[in-house]
Amino acid sequence: MELLPFEFVHVANQAGLSKEEIQELMGKELAGLQAAEGEDLSWRELPEYSEWAENLKLLQQGDTSLLFQKIARREVIQSYRFFASPSLRSISLLGNTPNHTLRFEAFSNFDFFGKFAAGTFLDFPALPSDIPALRHMTRAEFTVFALLVELFIRHYPDPDINWEPEEALTFETEDLLDLARTAEEQDDDSTWWLHFNRLEKLDPVSLADIQTGIAILATKELIGVSDDVVNLDRYFLGENLTWFIRSLAWWDRGFSVVHATNGTQFIMLQATALFVITIEKGIYFGIANASGNDIPDLLRKYLELSLETKKGIPSPKSESTKEPPNFCQNCGAKLIPNAKFCMNCGAKVH
Repeated sequence: MELLPFEFVHVANQAGLSKEEIQELMGKELAGLQAAEGEDLSWRELPEYSEWAENLKLLQQGDTSLLFQKIARREVIQSYRFFASPSLRSISLLGNTPNHTLRFEAFSNFDFFGKFAAGTFLDFPALPSDIPALRHMTRAEFTVFALLVELFIRHYPDPDINWEPEEALTFETEDLLDLARTAEEQDDDSTWWLHFNRLEKLDPVSLADIQTGIAILATKELIGVSDDVVNLDRYFLGENLTWFIRSLAWWDRGFSVVHATNGTQFIMLQATALFVITIEKGIYFGIANASGNDIPDLLRKYLELSLETKKGIPSPKSESTKEPPNFCQNCGAKLIPNAKFCMNCGAKVH
């Protein structure tokens, strides 16, 4: 629902929001806009206040840290602040538009919101096969993965529906480093790295990041070392990873939920199939192919975890009672009990 600024101020006042709360929600400039003198707006019919009273009162939770974004043509076309009651009984979205109006979406339960977020994706089936090893990746792994998507698109910019790989796609460490340096400069709609960076700004890429990411993906048997004895720094994409990337590369639309406080993100992208990308503090990443029917349940679980902060955070254990980690904080590999260093990457265990 699109509201003119003074219309939103009117209904917000009815809901008991103070002037300060209204200005915090929409900004002082919008809050002060009035209808043009003599403008006839009698044709605009707003719902009865009773129909959205509960959803308007949710806006008094002005400290919400959740942001919901709709994506089309690889661009964020609408951002909303997300407000919800306990157990997601009712949900409200509020966002500004380029036309100096406000978008207010009110949902009486999560099911209606789920259809708003994922309704056009529900009929998508999952891919016949998934890659569980990609569901937990370190930043270095995901950096290499994202650059491999970019590499794939550079080699196959316009594959038809009958596309088959002619041979394994090979690359060197320097190839990925060059891609990272030049991708931001490309004014090309097919550039994956450029568009994904608008959703989650990836850290500047270093040679060490790429080397670490390649090493971990190789241990997961997703990429292999070329037989070229002259150049030992040449790798190739495995068949499973090749088809996974081919299905993901040309994503066009989707949505995301961002938790500004704890640094987590839930991103759903539609390409040949549907993919859910999860991000935690820009350190841990996960990517999985999903059926459209699963998207609302996955979104609900993320939102429930994100809203659990009201229950309080347990106090951390003291150093003397701190349990040893089970996984390496550098590469994510499983550690042996009481390990002093990681046998996969050599990093010291803290």
